[in-house]
Amino acid sequence: MLLRILVVSALAALVACDRARHTALIGDWKWQGEDETGEIHLASDHSFRLVTRGWTRRPVLDESGSWRVANDQLVLDFNSPYRPKPEEKHIVLAILDTEPNRVSMRGSDGKKTFTLERFR
Repeated sequence: MLLRILVVSALAALVACDRARHTALIGDWKWQGEDETGEIHLASDHSFRLVTRGWTRRPVLDESGSWRVANDQLVLDFNSPYRPKPEEKHIVLAILDTEPNRVSMRGSDGKKTFTLERFR
């Protein structure tokens, strides 16, 4: 019985943590990489729009889909013709740290880290 109570309490804490991360991520974010920049809008209805630009500032990709937070990860499911392979349509990013206007993440390769900065 005690084990069941502990498990339920742990699961409730995880759900609350995911809900807090979800709320913190809603909004407009930007990042700057070595060869591209980008903006992502994470809406409260779990939709997103991602615009990636090369250094020419013209849109390279304009994509959309749905998002969710699960187990300290941002999960993006794309509805994009630019991503024909199934493994490209489902991206999982580890959330390393969240601040009101900055979020640090690790890419799905497990090596590359990047920072999103809120701009609206």
